[in-house]
Amino acid sequence: AQLRQLLESLRAGMQGAPEAEDANRAKELLDGLRGLTQRQQELLDRSFRRLREQEARRRQGAGPQGGRGQQGRQGQGRQGDGEGAGLQKDLRRDLGNLMLGIDEFLGELPRPLGEAEDAMRGAGRALGDGLLDEAVPLQGQAVDALRRATEGVAERMARRLGGLAGMTPGSRGRRPGQGRDPFGRSSGGAYGAAVDGPGDIPDEMEMRRAHD
Repeated sequence: AQLRQLLESLRAGMQGAPEAEDANRAKELLDGLRGLTQRQQELLDRSFRRLREQEARRRQGAGPQGGRGQQGRQGQGRQGDGEGAGLQKDLRRDLGNLMLGIDEFLGELPRPLGEAEDAMRGAGRALGDGLLDEAVPLQGQAVDALRRATEGVAERMARRLGGLAGMTPGSRGRRPGQGRDPFGRSSGGAYGAAVDGPGDIPDEMEMRRAHD
């Protein structure tokens, strides 16, 4: 919520400025992470449904004797889910692209992103081998890691953008025409574009501070 408020303030008051470009890039990366998390959750739901169907078929095929059921389990266990493995591979590729963008933006990668990538790799292999009972927990781990990564990335972006805008995370953003700029002057619609009254001209020291 703090980051969203900060992004809105930056986009509203600094259109075309580098800070606004950073805000747009941050939103793009966060939206990408949220979308990826949703897709991974959907693939997890798909795998879970297939696992339940597989278990139901095994129970039906077990009959009164266990030998036939064991044979059925072995046969069904080796049926690879090529479609699911392909979808999981696509998600892992998209995560890799997002990780490159996040690393470029922040200069670091939250650890949960690496955990998500590892879980996705394992889930893809398990799906390819038809081992849904292994794939489902790994996909669940990927979803959890992606959610934690999104929170971590949002927190880091809030600190970075807050510093660029002369604001601190948690402070309330102001729309143009409201409040004052970082030097205490009325914004007048754009930071630094207005002074407090007629003849209130900044002295040399204040001009140097503004330049710095």
